[in-house]
Amino acid sequence: MRKYLMTLAAVTSIVVGVSGQNKTPADDSRWGLVDISVACVRAKPSHASEQTTQAICGTPVKMGERVGDWYGVELPDGYRGYINRANVTLLNDSLMSKWRRSSRMIVTSPGTIGVWADSLMTGHRVAELVEGDIVERLSDDGGQFVRVGMPGGRAEGYVERQSVEDFAAWSSATPDGSAVLSAAMAMVGSPYVWGGMTSKGPDCSGLVKAAYWQSGLILRRDASQQALTGRDVTTDDPTKWDAADLLFFAGSDGIRITHVAIHIGGGRYIHSSGRVGYGSIYPGEADYVPRKVVKVRRILGSEMTPGITLVKNHKWYFE
Repeated sequence: MRKYLMTLAAVTSIVVGVSGQNKTPADDSRWGLVDISVACVRAKPSHASEQTTQAICGTPVKMGERVGDWYGVELPDGYRGYINRANVTLLNDSLMSKWRRSSRMIVTSPGTIGVWADSLMTGHRVAELVEGDIVERLSDDGGQFVRVGMPGGRAEGYVERQSVEDFAAWSSATPDGSAVLSAAMAMVGSPYVWGGMTSKGPDCSGLVKAAYWQSGLILRRDASQQALTGRDVTTDDPTKWDAADLLFFAGSDGIRITHVAIHIGGGRYIHSSGRVGYGSIYPGEADYVPRKVVKVRRILGSEMTPGITLVKNHKWYFE
């Protein structure tokens, strides 16, 4: 179950902390880059506040008001909330433009990987990354390891080449249903986490968003928002549902969308409910879930419609 979009106060001047230290940015610094593997985004500027979503490393954000150690941010999908100063590096327009043109890598290996101090992985681990994180490529000799840097220079080290891909090349690939399903299946067994959207623990719409991100698509955050995107597909004939179509379920009123799943095929799906696992619409099957599908939406093939954005076309990532 997910809520609707939150409000964000008007943009004001801000101060951001980098690597645990306070730094005063230039007046025109209005961008930020998440510089930790997974950052919590909260409804209010407090650790005790509800986590409404997450932002992964390399996510560009528009910076808003400062409230103590917290900053209002807008994410690439339009979602808004508060992020702690320890998790974001501030950039002005010039530095942001430089990042958009930089050589970057994206983590495509499921789960988490380490960034190591040396290319033999015998030294200490300097950072953690999760699938979907974006880092800068610092050097690359074509060998087994690539030297990368976290945004803002918070950490530098080596990652295994097999765990990452060139970000520009990755984003240019055609969105593919098998990639969506592979990303979702790689999260099976992860716990349900309210506001989560990584393999560490996604909620239902976070699972959908993370899986589609791995195919180069940015979707809206909440199930109720995702249900308004893509093309409508009949709910009466499951044989017309394609793999990677989104299945939506309603609450007790039978109307309000409260849950979403990714169709695998044959009426079976992957969803996050208690944990990430499988479900079926058919009674008698071992993973049958007694919930009625009230809406089916097709995302693939609708990449240029409202609420669905190709990463390569998003101006926050590329110029």
